[in-house]
Amino acid sequence: MRHAPSTPWPQSSRAFRLVPLAPLVALLAACGDDAGASFSDVGNWQDVTSDTASPTDTNVGGDTWVDPGPDTTPPPPPPEEEVDFDLRTPEAGQTFLYIPSAALDALVIVDARSLDVHLVEVGLVPTVVRALPGDLGAVVLNEGSSDVSIVRPLPAVGGVAPDPAFSVETVQVLAGANRLELAPDGSFAFAWYASPRGATFASGSLQDVTAVDVAVGREVAWNLAVGLRPSEILFADQDRLALIVCDNGVSGIRLEALDRDVFLPPIPTSPDAFETPLDREIVPSPDGRYAYVRSLNRQALGRVDLQTGELSLLPLPDYASDLELTADGLTAVVPLKNTQRVAVIAVADAFTWTAPEPEPEPE
Repeated sequence: MRHAPSTPWPQSSRAFRLVPLAPLVALLAACGDDAGASFSDVGNWQDVTSDTASPTDTNVGGDTWVDPGPDTTPPPPPPEEEVDFDLRTPEAGQTFLYIPSAALDALVIVDARSLDVHLVEVGLVPTVVRALPGDLGAVVLNEGSSDVSIVRPLPAVGGVAPDPAFSVETVQVLAGANRLELAPDGSFAFAWYASPRGATFASGSLQDVTAVDVAVGREVAWNLAVGLRPSEILFADQDRLALIVCDNGVSGIRLEALDRDVFLPPIPTSPDAFETPLDREIVPSPDGRYAYVRSLNRQALGRVDLQTGELSLLPLPDYASDLELTADGLTAVVPLKNTQRVAVIAVADAFTWTAPEPEPEPE
């Protein structure tokens, strides 16, 4: 279907004319009478154009041609230049919305009360932001400069808002760090490098994590040497225990012990220390004593004693596709991938139950 143009076409101009249909029909009929001629014939075409395009012809098909004069149509405007601020995933606090802008090397902060927008300069190429609890500010990972900026709102003095409205403290972290996690109480930020699975080379350390103390007046970083390829940080025991999930196990440390560089050997979560985890999920118990493990590497639910390092495996009738633990840590809910069933496991009994000895057959 053809659509009419959004604006009327001009009736005549130097480059375009509307010609009545009747003379064209007659012209085509005349061309058809001559067996040796066609509409594309040069001589016929020259005659037609000379007859219809001549400025002195004032009666084409009965219509009067009027010279509109010089073309006064303005030239088209230049194309708009779009500015890409490269805004990354925002993070909301109680009062402020924090948005890292990798293009501006700044943190965009929106005040939800007044809708004022603040642009706070941080490090190079900020990519990840985490809001501190209690409206105390935010922590930003700057991938371009391999550091972390701690941004805090400044209090008003005598009812007058300060200028600038935010303070910035920057701490160097692991080179190439591209992941950032914040302890739930906001006491520490953890930065590390996570390489894409299957990458041929790494641009950062595969066995180190930087822990940044974000307390006011401290702002110091400690290096944690952990297992291979750290991928996630979990918290347990009222968020006082940090568990760093690695390919070859779990490295753990209590937050109150973070006061120096330290080596944290991983506790294995698999009987095969060299296997590559396949869709693995680790869930710690609320008290931080155990870590429960499910993966597609085997049809079993694993339990690791984080104090002794003992690993136990509970066989399952199918591969587990998910793992949830109740708030009291006593029951595990495990959906099974292929059988479309759910296993509800009382973990305290399941991992301590031993099969009875078979009774001897009567002679």
